[in-house]
Amino acid sequence: MKKIAAPLLALLVIALTPSCKKIFENRIPKVDAGDNITTTLPEDSVWLSGSATDKDGVIESYQWLKISGPAAAIQNPDSAGTWVKNLKEGTYLFKLIATDDKGYFGSDTVAVTVLPAATETITFQPANNEWEVHLFGNTTGINETDKVATEIGAATGTTGGEVVNIRALLKFNLASIPADAKIVSAKLTLYSHPDPLNGTDEYPNSGSNNAFLIQRVSEAWDFNTITYLNQPASTDVDQVEIPHTSEHFLDVVDVDVKKLIEAMIAEGNNGFLLKLKTEEIYNYRMFVSSKNADASKHPKLEVVYE
Repeated sequence: MKKIAAPLLALLVIALTPSCKKIFENRIPKVDAGDNITTTLPEDSVWLSGSATDKDGVIESYQWLKISGPAAAIQNPDSAGTWVKNLKEGTYLFKLIATDDKGYFGSDTVAVTVLPAATETITFQPANNEWEVHLFGNTTGINETDKVATEIGAATGTTGGEVVNIRALLKFNLASIPADAKIVSAKLTLYSHPDPLNGTDEYPNSGSNNAFLIQRVSEAWDFNTITYLNQPASTDVDQVEIPHTSEHFLDVVDVDVKKLIEAMIAEGNNGFLLKLKTEEIYNYRMFVSSKNADASKHPKLEVVYE
């Protein structure tokens, strides 16, 4: 057997070995959508600050998408950074997509949490409210209006053979609520009088048609000179109707008076008027007034605002 010299052997090995060519693969862009964000209403806009790099090329385009969450407005979806506006309470997920010059893309997401606005709750339940009046009378001259009565209500009955109406003026001092406040809720509670001065068979609720109205008083009035005859005008706009009840004792709890309170703050606070929906004998709804000894049953207004 003939020996093959080493150099020749090396040549044969090289000749028989397949040639190797290094293949370079495009690298996808690296994308950063930024840190997660938390905001609190009424702040309803956030800035999304994204970025992207491409080691073997350049970034050609950006695109922001909303993946989940309530409705929102992305101001500049084709930019690395953008404002997102009109956010609502909830959690959002936004995605940033970056595409390079070879058509490859990468993406990243960022979460935005929108918290509800901070609210304030204020409860009005004064004793001896000077803006609370028990109106009693008729248009023919009877006036037994009482500014210190232990009851207020909405009723129609008779006295001395004449038909008379009972109504109530009830005003709370809303000055502690900022003029620019947004009212979230407003609830009025009236407690059924356990031992009314007016009524049938000593019950605060009686009659076959004792539904009553809570209206907004639309003009100013003077506590010192108020009578049944010169009582202020009221409006039926957004009035609240409390339905008839056959129960002799029934509190009226957490009545929604939000729209009435909003109007009082915007247009001037002259209080509420209580009166029967249909003033006909003999129907009664009598409640504890702020002059009553039981402070826990005074008329109560709870307002939540932001």
